[in-house]
Amino acid sequence: MGTVPALPARENVTLTCCSTLPAHAEEDPLDTLVKRFCQIDESPLRTPPTQSPAEIECEHFFRETTERDKETGRYIVSLPFRDDIFSLGDTYETARKRFLMLERKFEAAPEFKAAYDSVIHEYLEKGYLSPAPLVDSDNCYPVYVIPHHGVLRTDKTTTKLRMVLDASHKSSSGRSLNDILHSGPNLQGDLFAIILNFRLFATALSADCKQMFLQIIMNKRDRRFQRMLYRFHPQEELTEYEFNRVCFGLRSSPYHALRVIQQLIADDGDSFRLAKIIASRYIYMDDIVFSVMSEEEAASAANELIELFKRAQFDLVKWTCNSDSVLSALPSSYKMSEPLEFDKTAQFKILGLSWDKSCDCFEFKVTKLDERCSKRIILATVARIWDIMGFVAPVVLFAKLLIKDLWLLKLDWDDCPPQQIVETWKRFCIELPLLNDVKIPRHLGVFEHCVVRLVGFSDASERAYGAVVYAHITQASQVTTRLVCAKSKVSPMKPLSIARLELCAAELLARLIKRVHDTYDSRYHISDMYAFTDSMVTLCWINSSPHRWQTFVANRVVKIIDNLPAANFHHVAGIDNPADCLSRGLTPERLISHPLWSQGPSWLAQDLSLWPITNTDHNTIALDNVPKEKITAHPITTSEPETSLVQDLNKRISSWSRLTRILVYVCRFINKLPRSGSIAVTAFDISAAEHMIIGDIQKRHFAFDIRQLGAGSNCSPALMKLKPFLCDGLIHVGGRLTNSAESSEYKFPIILPRHDALVESLIDYYHKKYLHAGPELLMSLLRQRFWILSARRIIRSRINKCNTCFKLKPRPRFPLMSALPGHRVTQAEKAFAHTGCDYCGPILYTPIRDRVKTARGTLVRPVVRLCPLPTQ
Repeated sequence: MGTVPALPARENVTLTCCSTLPAHAEEDPLDTLVKRFCQIDESPLRTPPTQSPAEIECEHFFRETTERDKETGRYIVSLPFRDDIFSLGDTYETARKRFLMLERKFEAAPEFKAAYDSVIHEYLEKGYLSPAPLVDSDNCYPVYVIPHHGVLRTDKTTTKLRMVLDASHKSSSGRSLNDILHSGPNLQGDLFAIILNFRLFATALSADCKQMFLQIIMNKRDRRFQRMLYRFHPQEELTEYEFNRVCFGLRSSPYHALRVIQQLIADDGDSFRLAKIIASRYIYMDDIVFSVMSEEEAASAANELIELFKRAQFDLVKWTCNSDSVLSALPSSYKMSEPLEFDKTAQFKILGLSWDKSCDCFEFKVTKLDERCSKRIILATVARIWDIMGFVAPVVLFAKLLIKDLWLLKLDWDDCPPQQIVETWKRFCIELPLLNDVKIPRHLGVFEHCVVRLVGFSDASERAYGAVVYAHITQASQVTTRLVCAKSKVSPMKPLSIARLELCAAELLARLIKRVHDTYDSRYHISDMYAFTDSMVTLCWINSSPHRWQTFVANRVVKIIDNLPAANFHHVAGIDNPADCLSRGLTPERLISHPLWSQGPSWLAQDLSLWPITNTDHNTIALDNVPKEKITAHPITTSEPETSLVQDLNKRISSWSRLTRILVYVCRFINKLPRSGSIAVTAFDISAAEHMIIGDIQKRHFAFDIRQLGAGSNCSPALMKLKPFLCDGLIHVGGRLTNSAESSEYKFPIILPRHDALVESLIDYYHKKYLHAGPELLMSLLRQRFWILSARRIIRSRINKCNTCFKLKPRPRFPLMSALPGHRVTQAEKAFAHTGCDYCGPILYTPIRDRVKTARGTLVRPVVRLCPLPTQ
């Protein structure tokens, strides 16, 4: 009963006994596996990011605090804190509980305990670890005790156990040591480029830096944050130790290790020319992997690297070389016979690449797969497939297409997929161990005075697209072709046309072949590059100016020609395109027997003159209706109708009062109004400006009527009923008020049209002037001077657009009616169960006097009887 103490899932504790089945093992979290899978899938084509401010701060801290021991040459570093160290809480009690859990595992696995004790003894003997001093009560700095666990791998011939400190364990304050440490810039070598260079020349070497982290001294003031608990027997008291060196498990440890190597190269590299170049380019994690042209250069490089690393007390061990003469020049303790593994991060690899020096080939190590079928299991399994170079990319694509099918079905993580996918997955699991027999030659075949060409192919289908690059080496009359690398991509969930996917495949090929060229050309000259696609539409797009195409096509064409000139692209028949494997996916059995994948088409092994390359100008290829061509728009000029001064001002001014005043100043400037001694605007000026504005309105809308009335003829029927007449150039309403005593403006208002921006400004002006008058009042006020045609409609329209009126006239909200009483809506059990009486109007009644006898006498009391009371 109660809670069960368990290690957090993030720790990935891997403890294996001597049996063949792993014990006490925990799988990587699914999200971590998928993230790692995506990073490996993308890393060869990505450019390194710029440093963030935090990374710049960490680099500055390293330069300011790093020292070097004068006696041993070791580097002394400090922990790069990014937050306040006093935010750390207490971890002793949780670290003690975690160690007690570890002791219970010791009881179940004695071999594991023996290996753990051996590591602790070694650390104590070599000074990596020492008993922690007593905490000084006067010292206010916190102490961080780190829980630890072990990773035991029986497939290793040397160090099988690695002790890992869990510096991400939360303290009592909710923060861990890793939370307040800088991770530093990513100084990890580009494994894609390292393997490319590893394949270039005939003589290949690799070495491992022994206990790389532990060769770097930690500053004494920071060792209090690297404490741990341990005891060799359960009867002993727990002893608190602290690390004197950089330990495995801190966020800053990888940065410290690689940055110290860079500092060593900067300090002592000038004395070792070859070692300086190799150590600065070809180090990945704690491995150095490289190839050179001759055995003499290889032996010299190995000795220089050993001497250079010894300057800082680093030991380069586990030397592996495909030349026995080079290894014979090294001490036996420095050699290693087991294959070199390129994927050291995965604990349970399904597909891992390694190099066997005996046959000088790359090979895959495939472990048994879980044949159970669910979305979770398939995704976790595929995410552990490691093929950064794409040697078996069609098989990896086959697995990725399975994941896409599961995603389209929208299954839950543990739901069982349809039977077709289950059968496909089982067949894939059965066939995948066949890749153990795949051998990829490490050496591309580059020797001195040979001609190297890069040849790439791209293809696409509705489901995926990809690109593959081959090396074509010509030496004398002998031609060698080798698969260099490949990449595949699953098409997006949103369907795209085949032509667009073919263009995406060509872009992928251009980037991939550019990356290979830049990596190799610095070490050996690449004479030429060729790119092939079986899409004529793609060739037309690439060989034409990008401005002709729509945005999607134009952007990708620009990226393609930035990486590879358009003249390097050629057409290839679909049956000769090895990239077809990358667009559809292959099972392991089909990949092994595929005639195109490993060597490319048959003509690739022949002389260049026999290749199917034509000098056709793809700009002149006759393709009907080339897709995605941009519709060209030709600009034309038209004469704009002449506008008056009032119209020009009205385009920029929407207020009637401002318009009239501005027009006054303009007319004064052009001498159409007399200039008075004062700059103030008078009523006469306003009247003259309004007269000018109204005249402009009538000239635009009633030009025909003005001409007819001036000639004494009949005007249009719309105005005829108003008996219009001209006065001062303006049309007025004749009407029937000639004998009235009112002013002439009221008797003969000026006629205005309904549809005009100036008329709308006039209505708005009167509406605001008379305090947002309503429609009827506003129409009455306007008709004292103006007669607007269909005035009621336009006035209501302008008032409805007034925000002030809208806010002051909210819509009424009526309360909801309450529910009817229950006896009104339910059926009665019997008639007259409930009765009532409703009185309307006067009631006639007759008072009846009764006598009530009391003890004191007789009391007369009037009683009013209206109706008998209802009885039940």
